[in-house]
Amino acid sequence: MYSGWTSKWPINRPLQQVEKDAALPRQQQETTKPDDHATLVSFNSTYAEFVGRRFLLRGGASTVFFSLATLVLICLPFLSFTPSSGKESEIIGFSIFTIFSAAWILLFVIKILSKDFFTHTYYPIRFNRKTRQVYVFRDKRDGGILTVPWDDVFFHIGRGLRDPVYDLRGHLLEGDTVKDTFVTGLYYADSDTVKELWEFVRCYMDEDINDLGKVELWTSPSTSFYNCWLLAGINIGIKRNFQIKLLFPLLVLLTSTRWLVMKTSKPPVWPAEIEAACRIHQDDPLRLPEPKYIGQFGIERERAKHSS
Repeated sequence: MYSGWTSKWPINRPLQQVEKDAALPRQQQETTKPDDHATLVSFNSTYAEFVGRRFLLRGGASTVFFSLATLVLICLPFLSFTPSSGKESEIIGFSIFTIFSAAWILLFVIKILSKDFFTHTYYPIRFNRKTRQVYVFRDKRDGGILTVPWDDVFFHIGRGLRDPVYDLRGHLLEGDTVKDTFVTGLYYADSDTVKELWEFVRCYMDEDINDLGKVELWTSPSTSFYNCWLLAGINIGIKRNFQIKLLFPLLVLLTSTRWLVMKTSKPPVWPAEIEAACRIHQDDPLRLPEPKYIGQFGIERERAKHSS
């Protein structure tokens, strides 16, 4: 699940046969329905923008665990220091051991947390239909913003480095050598979902946009507490009201952590030259309204249905 985030994508390596076998077709697949699977955050006649692989994981269970571990490690030397033995050498030795052990582990924890707090609220991938360019937003430590021609990307169904999950993965190749890697959308439990997401992206870039059918933005990168609450619920699989009551303490904890992560991070800002290349006409009929929170338009329709 954390591939490409806490562990970097392996590059400067030969393209593996399993990746070649998982290559995604550039031709229309009539048996596959295009579906963005709620990863689309902007849509118009110039570009379509998607969230990156780590979107749902931000401020998740691992962040909660490491945050609590950090607090424990900070307090550990004070809680474990007991001068009851009276032997100064034992007290000094124990204190040094505790402090150095805590410092070593704390350094590791901080390295993990630095991938979540004080970064960017999300990491978009933008497909420009007019310039036929793909833009990948990344931190400088991860290689910085990547710009690559659409036709030069090798897209395939990727597998997690440690987990049995699938994603829409793109490689920038130099001959048969992988020089860079990025993922569009989230990770999924099955490969069919990836195929549908790919068909959406492929159709947007290479076919008539109308072939996509009705498109509606579902996901919002908003940093509001309510949006964090909704995303935390999705992350732990809440689908019914009784689950909210059952998992309320965990839901509050995950929501608070995600909110803190979002509030310590800054929104992604594309360079001026990319924004210029992605300029949207003010009267663009295909530009879709962006929700203030995840599922806003669907929730509002349901409320209107029940109130009528």
